[in-house]
Amino acid sequence: MNKQTYVAHPAAVNYEVEVKDLNDKFKRFVKELGINNKKGSDRYNFEVDFSYALNEVKNCPLYLKAKRIESASGIVSSLIIHLKRSQGDSFKTTE
Repeated sequence: MNKQTYVAHPAAVNYEVEVKDLNDKFKRFVKELGINNKKGSDRYNFEVDFSYALNEVKNCPLYLKAKRIESASGIVSSLIIHLKRSQGDSFKTTE
């Protein structure tokens, strides 16, 4: 019996790197919302939305990954805008 090895599609590997970078960026900025992640808080809402978006990226077909990653990136952008509005000049983004 021959063993078949799974070789990821090159585009899929590229998406994994992009998702990891996006996830790291989200983690860095969500810390700015503080430690309160009780249901209904801003941090909780952003974390839930981002988790669902990443789940969609993982489970969607390859041809939809770019669109799903764009959606997750939009959540990170919304988080940055929220932080700029709430913290004003004291908030600095280093992307």
